Amino acid sequence: MRKTKRQYKSSFFKLYMLPLQRYKIGFIASSKAGHVFRRNYTKRIIKNFWHKEFKEGDFLFVLYKSISPRDRSVLLEELKIVSEKVKCEKV
Repeated sequence: MRKTKRQYKSSFFKLYMLPLQRYKIGFIASSKAGHVFRRNYTKRIIKNFWHKEFKEGDFLFVLYKSISPRDRSVLLEELKIVSEKVKCEKV
């Protein structure tokens, strides 16, 4: 998936996307991205936001770093920017 599909970069993650009819989301988060509870919190925020924006497609997020609850708004802003790029290229 990494070599053949579209990719988008953010300061928190890299997104690989494959336009499909079904909806599937995956995460790669090493221990370098932070403590397990912060990685899980970050994945939960991304998963909730992304499911509201997209109903189909195959998405793989590679996390660079995790966030604390006070950094949530920064992550949401970056998710909005990346989701707009994805939507523009889909059309």
